Amino acid sequence: VCRGAASIASKDVLGKTIPKTRRGRLSGWMGMIAGFSAMLAGAGIGWFAGEDGTLLLYVSILIGAAFLWFFAALIYAGIKEFPGATDGGASGFKIGVAKLCLLRDDPPFRRFVIARALALGSGLAAPFYIILAQRDLSGSAVLLGLFIAVEGFAGLVASPVWGRYADRSSRHVFALACGGAAIFSSMVAVWSLLPTSSLANYIFYPIAFFALGLAHAGVRLGRKTYVVDLAEGNKRTDYVAVSNTVMGALLLASGLVGALTALFSIAATVLLLSAAGFAGAFLGLKLKPVSG
Repeated sequence: VCRGAASIASKDVLGKTIPKTRRGRLSGWMGMIAGFSAMLAGAGIGWFAGEDGTLLLYVSILIGAAFLWFFAALIYAGIKEFPGATDGGASGFKIGVAKLCLLRDDPPFRRFVIARALALGSGLAAPFYIILAQRDLSGSAVLLGLFIAVEGFAGLVASPVWGRYADRSSRHVFALACGGAAIFSSMVAVWSLLPTSSLANYIFYPIAFFALGLAHAGVRLGRKTYVVDLAEGNKRTDYVAVSNTVMGALLLASGLVGALTALFSIAATVLLLSAAGFAGAFLGLKLKPVSG
């Protein structure tokens, strides 16, 4: 609930305070800082956790996260918004439900929502990567810390690059990154079916997770920049609210994806997410140009 509210507010403020050709770059720098923080957190987990981790370690992480959120709230409260597009305030959830007709009446927005839904695989695939790695390696907290650090490093490296490119063409960033995530997931699914050594797995899975992190950073930056650039004024709030409402419903239903692993296999589930990613990349190329 809090993430949804923050998403609506942050994109509205971003659109009102940052020029159109600078939004992707700003989001890229934010992603770099977030990636650096995640890398440190993952390294800390891997270093101090031991085999199973400790209660004190995880409690410390939660307390640290709470402090960062509180500090972020204080900073955000001091942002000076430009006048305009401030009327018509309402509950984000009510807007999301009431404005669902946008999916019927606004073709460019409808295509964006469908493409974003298909791109969910770039985020949903990550847990399955970890499950496969735990199966082929070990399930210790050290391994979890390693993957968190690797994903953070990917965000640190990729976000500024994706952000600069998104200011030129956010739909191309979205499509390229979505296609990349689909390719990497296909490779992981095939790899998991091959007879491989522990040494090869120790090398492959962190690299694959790093590649997925690079792609997921691009998907996030591309779609965020695109939806902010697509709309103006109060319509931006409507777009974000409706999009988040639809994604929330899909994520609620994504438990069915996990159920597929019981019926088929983890590799088959990853391939399904990969196929959705390829479809999302194709649709992303068809989105209305809005950047630049």
